[in-house]
Amino acid sequence: PTIYVCPDSLLDHSEVILFSKRRHTYDPQDFGNSMEKVEHYVSFLNSDEAIEANNRIYLPISPSNSLVSTKARVIKPNSEIMELKEEDINTHTDEIGNVTYYYAIKGLERGSIVEVLTITQSAAVFTGVHVPIQSDILQLNCHFEVIAPSHLDLNLLDLNGFGEMNLDTTSLEDLNVWSKTFDFVPALEQESSSFYFPYLIQTIYKLNYPGISGSGNVTGYNGLSENMLTYYMQWSKKERKVFKKWLKTLAIPEDMADLKKIQILEQWLKTNFAIFNADEGGM
Repeated sequence: PTIYVCPDSLLDHSEVILFSKRRHTYDPQDFGNSMEKVEHYVSFLNSDEAIEANNRIYLPISPSNSLVSTKARVIKPNSEIMELKEEDINTHTDEIGNVTYYYAIKGLERGSIVEVLTITQSAAVFTGVHVPIQSDILQLNCHFEVIAPSHLDLNLLDLNGFGEMNLDTTSLEDLNVWSKTFDFVPALEQESSSFYFPYLIQTIYKLNYPGISGSGNVTGYNGLSENMLTYYMQWSKKERKVFKKWLKTLAIPEDMADLKKIQILEQWLKTNFAIFNADEGGM
């Protein structure tokens, strides 16, 4: 294995990620309709808390993707190497059928290094991929890149100091490579009374131009809202009847401005119907 050493100046930290790389690739063999994600990191454990947190290494496997390959290993302070492969993966199924995949690692000690590599495949996402770079663990040598066929133009959003990504159109034939390297990413500690995720260094990228239509920003709010409106406005006769009754109770004048009509209707809906998040784990 590559030899990674934690700098003396960081030995007071409970855990340090010495190297991390994430690569998202829109598969050119599938015209960009599928996506491969590579996650590779090396972590130095320097406390009992870090050992406890790394006794289980959870893998990014879900019903929406498939596992291509995964490996993990532990390098102990005496240079002993313990390797784990796919056959060492454990699973846990909760009461509603959700399956969690993880490595169970034994024999960790202070000064151990944990290295994990996972490759997954899924359907391509064009409407927005959220990539947080920062976490509550300090990171060194942090790399992120997106590779896409040249006919796919992506928009990338810089959040909380992520900065602009470098675009390379020459190193890989017919492919665009957006990349970003951080030599140092500070840890952001969580606070019980404060939002956490919105303040992380992160980026969001989405499809801007597919190369086959005449317009850009194809996944912008305007286009998505029109598609959603078309989908949800397929009402039955019974639903139309109920809605017309609602409108009569509101007594909105025909000549009122559209914006004012929408505001009145929105206020009425929020007053008469309970609104809650169906998915607390969403973006």
